[in-house]
Amino acid sequence: MSGNSSAGAYPPAGAPYRFFEVCVDGRDWRLRGVLDQAALLEASGRFKSVPYGLLLWPSAVALAELLASEADLLAGARVLELGCGLGLPGLTALAAGASVTLSDHEPAAIELALENAALNGLPRPNVLVADWADWPTGASYDLVVAADVLYERAAGPALLDVVGRTVALGGAFIAADPERPQALEWFARAERAGWEAEIVGFRSASVPDEPTPRRISLLKLERRSTSCDAAG
Repeated sequence: MSGNSSAGAYPPAGAPYRFFEVCVDGRDWRLRGVLDQAALLEASGRFKSVPYGLLLWPSAVALAELLASEADLLAGARVLELGCGLGLPGLTALAAGASVTLSDHEPAAIELALENAALNGLPRPNVLVADWADWPTGASYDLVVAADVLYERAAGPALLDVVGRTVALGGAFIAADPERPQALEWFARAERAGWEAEIVGFRSASVPDEPTPRRISLLKLERRSTSCDAAG
């Protein structure tokens, strides 16, 4: 994996940006995101909370690699990415022929994800600006995915509720996480609520700002019956 940067000003973030070049399962991706964490924190006063999704994270790369490895299963599937940030996992599913909705509470992330779709020659995905605490739609999906969204325990109950609302009967939720204790706690809670939970595997992934690979857990929930109580 390699990366190069180009300074500039991305209007929604008001922070310097860079173009990332990332190879996922043999495909080269070009993505635009905020330059680095220092630049993001400097611009964070313009947001209600720090928009970490405007950066590229190893979990997004690991999740994209998993989806790319199962591309033949994604054609025609309805896929939702929660907390999409730059959109790499969702765009990977889009490239495999899935009907994809990218969602994030931060409009700047949605704008970047749409630009990244265009940069990589993909059709425009569906998008949804939404907060988990006030989820606006009853649409369901065959697969819901999220990368590195469990860094705050306080967000866990709302995320579980949204997963319960969005995963179709027989569908699944897959999350990539850098082995945070709260992520495992969240999955244990989901299992108690009636979901079938399993660790799909582990991948090593890196990004240009962090060339040392990080171990990423890939965790899966499956809905097998209507008895799942997402409120758990």
